[in-house]
Amino acid sequence: MFGGGGQGGRGQRGRGGFDMTRMARDWMRGMAGPQLRLQARTDEDGLFIVKNVPRGVYALAASAEGFAETDVPAFQLNGDRSDFELRLDPLGIIFGEVTGFRPEEAGEVQVGAVLVPEDGNIMGAMMRGGFGRGGRGGRGGGRSMSTARVEADGSYRLEGLTPGDYLVRTWIGGTREIMRMMQPMMMSGELTADVTVQAGTEARWDMQVLRPQVGSVVGSVMRNGEYAAGFRVELRQQSQGNAQGGGPNDWMARIARFGRNQSASVKEDGTFEIKDVTAGAYTLRISAGRRGGVLYEEPVQVVADATVQRSFALTTGSVRGTIGTDDGADAKSVRGRVTLFADLVEVPEDLRRAQRENRSFDARISGGAFEIQSIPAGTYLLVAQPRGREQTSQTVVVSGQENVTVPVGAATQQQNGGAPK
Repeated sequence: MFGGGGQGGRGQRGRGGFDMTRMARDWMRGMAGPQLRLQARTDEDGLFIVKNVPRGVYALAASAEGFAETDVPAFQLNGDRSDFELRLDPLGIIFGEVTGFRPEEAGEVQVGAVLVPEDGNIMGAMMRGGFGRGGRGGRGGGRSMSTARVEADGSYRLEGLTPGDYLVRTWIGGTREIMRMMQPMMMSGELTADVTVQAGTEARWDMQVLRPQVGSVVGSVMRNGEYAAGFRVELRQQSQGNAQGGGPNDWMARIARFGRNQSASVKEDGTFEIKDVTAGAYTLRISAGRRGGVLYEEPVQVVADATVQRSFALTTGSVRGTIGTDDGADAKSVRGRVTLFADLVEVPEDLRRAQRENRSFDARISGGAFEIQSIPAGTYLLVAQPRGREQTSQTVVVSGQENVTVPVGAATQQQNGGAPK
C-alpha cells in the first residue's frame, strides 16, 4: 500500500499524454511530506492485513512472482476497510518459429514483443520500452516489452508476458536496424497488434525475418588534382510528406528520422565508403570537414543490396584577408569572424539564420588576419563581424587564391566607453 502518491487505477495504465490534474495533485502531496509505503504478505488463503495505516489517500497494489501486478484506484482512507479484492492474472507466453535467415546469421536474429497500450499508441510504447533493450520492467511480474534471441533451428519463446495485445517483430542485428525498417509503418499508422496473450496460456506466432533493406555508397574525391583526404561525405535523406514537421505529429517525424543521416571521411587515397544505408532518396554533400560549408551536392538513390559508385573532382580556391582600420587602432588587436555567403548581394538581418539556410564559409579573425580555405569558385558576399566594431561587407570573386583587405567599421559606443547617442 502506498500513501500520498496514488497513481490512479487500472484505467490509467499505458495511456499516453500528461494528466496535469494528477501531476499537480501528486506534487502537492509530495510537498506535504514523503510517501508512506506499507507492505504485507498474504496467508495461505490469500488474505492480507495492513495495520496501523494513518488516514490519507492511498493506492493499493498486489504482485507475485509469475503473475501480472494488479492495483485498485486511489482512495481516501478514513477508517478500517475490508472490502478490497485484488485478482492476480498469471502471465502468458508467445512462442513460434522464425524463417528466412541464413545459417551464418544464427545468433544475430532477435524477436521482440511490445505490449500495445490502451490508447493504441504503439510508437510511444516502443520508445518507452524499446526493442532490443532486454526485458525492461512492466507491471509487476509481467513486462511491457520483452526480447529474446532466436535459436539456430528458428524457434523462440517469450515468457512472463502481461496479458494483452502485442506487436511482435523479428529482425537481424541491433535496435537501430529494427527502428529503421519500421519507420514507414510508424509514420503511416500501419502498426497493429499481432498476438493476444491470455492469462496463463501460450500463443503461437510464426514469422519471417525482416531483412534490412540497405545498400552502400562508395567512391573517391579529388580536390585541385589531389586526394581530398579528410574531406567529409554525408548522405542526408530527403524529407517526404509530413516529415517536414510543423504539425501536431512533428515529434513523431523527428523520431522517425532516427539514423537517417550517415557520413564518412575521405581516406588518404581519396576513397570513401558509407555502408548499411537504408534504401531511399538522399542528398549527397561534400564538405572540407565537419564545420566546413558544402562544396558540392547531388541527389543519390540508394537501392537495397546494391552499391552506388560516385567519383568527384572538385576545384576550389581560398581567401586570405588582412584587416584594415581607419581610426589608428592596431589591426592585430581586432577579433571576430568573417563569413562568405554564396548567392547573396545584401547583408541579411539574421546572420545566423542566413548561415543555416544558405551555403556559407567562415573563419575567425586573429592577429589582424583570416583565411578561408576550400571555397568553390564563384561570387560571394563577405560579411565581417569584428568584436566591438560595426560590421562591414563587400563582394569577393573567388577563382583561385585570393588576397583581400577588409576594412572594419568604427568602434561601438561600448568600445569607446562613450554614452549612447
